[in-house]
Amino acid sequence: MSASPATPRRWTGSNVALGAPSVVVVVSLFLPWFGVSLGPVGLSVDGLSARRFLFVALVLALLELAYLSASSLRSGLGGRLSGSGATLLVTSSVLEAVLVVAAFADGPAGERLVGAYLGLFGAACACALTLAARRSLGANR
Repeated sequence: MSASPATPRRWTGSNVALGAPSVVVVVSLFLPWFGVSLGPVGLSVDGLSARRFLFVALVLALLELAYLSASSLRSGLGGRLSGSGATLLVTSSVLEAVLVVAAFADGPAGERLVGAYLGLFGAACACALTLAARRSLGANR
């Protein structure tokens, strides 16, 4: 039994590698980023509540995932990045990383929690991997 033409393609390894850090960023924005403990009472706040401009990082990460999903569905592209698509991913991941680093650096007084570190890690990985994909795409021309 053959697959129907409407069956979506699976993500390629490169799409998974480029999309995974974006998923990490999206998840991290809902985790506690900053906290303070006053004796037995502790208070924490997630990234989106602490820094409203992280909504832009959320939208950028979701757009990256949408682009990677669309590229997997396009039969002509076959899951490969085009030159303009790679440029789009690099631009969005660099902007996302700048926003996450700004939120991390400009945190309120208290301690940074798991969400802040995960967001920083995910944004750095997304930025590095998309830059590497862009360079390899340029080398293959």
